[in-house]
Amino acid sequence: MTTATSHPFSPVELAWIHSETSANPPITTVALVCEEALDPAGVKSRLEDRLLAETRLRQRIGHSHRPLSRPRWQEHEEFQLSDHFFRVDLRDRPNERALAEWIDHLGSQPLDETRPLWQVHLAALAGGGSAVVFRLHAAVADSRAAGMLALRLLDGDSPPALTEIGLEHSIERRHLRARVGRTAAATRMLCQLITSRVDADSPFRRQPTGPKKLRWSEPVALNGRQPATTGQLLGAVAGSLRKAAQRQDMPAEDIELRAIVSLDLRDGEDPLVGTRAALGLLRLPVSVASHTARTTTVEEEIDRLARTPEDFTLLGCETGLGLSMSEIEERSLRLLSQKATV
Repeated sequence: MTTATSHPFSPVELAWIHSETSANPPITTVALVCEEALDPAGVKSRLEDRLLAETRLRQRIGHSHRPLSRPRWQEHEEFQLSDHFFRVDLRDRPNERALAEWIDHLGSQPLDETRPLWQVHLAALAGGGSAVVFRLHAAVADSRAAGMLALRLLDGDSPPALTEIGLEHSIERRHLRARVGRTAAATRMLCQLITSRVDADSPFRRQPTGPKKLRWSEPVALNGRQPATTGQLLGAVAGSLRKAAQRQDMPAEDIELRAIVSLDLRDGEDPLVGTRAALGLLRLPVSVASHTARTTTVEEEIDRLARTPEDFTLLGCETGLGLSMSEIEERSLRLLSQKATV
């Protein structure tokens, strides 16, 4: 084994492995659906040409026998694409929910830790269509990177960019990236996290009691209109939680929740794999009855985060004076889970 094909887990990657449960595997699922049948050989060729160039997708977890040693990413010497590429035939299930139900089933299935932590499934659909479903463990890369990797399978030399939705399009990241190399700034960020309040108990803070379930919305036709803003989307999430509380006869006006939101700190030179992010706490206005007022409240919260970058916690980033966040990032993730509900 050489250093070129083996390196230790970062604290954040290790935290994702430790946080995995049977009810909530930290796996991102991306579905690309097309109206025509796809050639399996062509899909497999795309995987070889456009995904396997990423070294991490050929690496598995290597455990050390030395006490207190971290696991390492190491080259899987018996790597075979056939262990990660699967085909399924759904053509005998014409129900329009067949694809959703199948992906729902996949969503609660763990990945084999003796192999690299990803899968691609090619489904043949009723009516001649196809779906490519890409599953990627959070220890390998975050959800935004998973989407960008999946888009590499599409036609064209330059895959389309992800839709311009997210805090990345609402908050200037330059100041946060500048703080990455400053020990004092990283320390202030951690202190802000430690001293912030814990989210109050609510029915939404219960432990998971069964397998993960996915819910699909009806298709939304944009017809040339501008996509929804981050504030509108998070305002809609708060509205859905409000309705869920009301269905259970809970007084929604008394519920205040916070969400952990992620800000991707990559620039054009950074690799897709790994974690380079800032996590912040954002209040979800479940108690607000008006959709417009909820959206306005969320947008004000986003503005607050933009003005106070010390409210973020840096993950997967090294400080510039030899002091690494590696010793405290895992505890930071546990702290975050206490400070927020969503």
